[in-house]
Amino acid sequence: MLASTSVFCSVKLKGGWNLAVLRKIMNQVKRPMVSIFKLILLGSSKNLEL
Repeated sequence: MLASTSVFCSVKLKGGWNLAVLRKIMNQVKRPMVSIFKLILLGSSKNLEL
């Protein structure tokens, strides 16, 4: 997470708001976020069952 946000900030600071680059960054950030979200949902549902 920290690495991706630092890359995002560096792109912002450079002023290079290239949409293709932004999409690549967002796609790279999105995949782990979705898996983490699924893990959290699974964990919370298991806790509710207990």
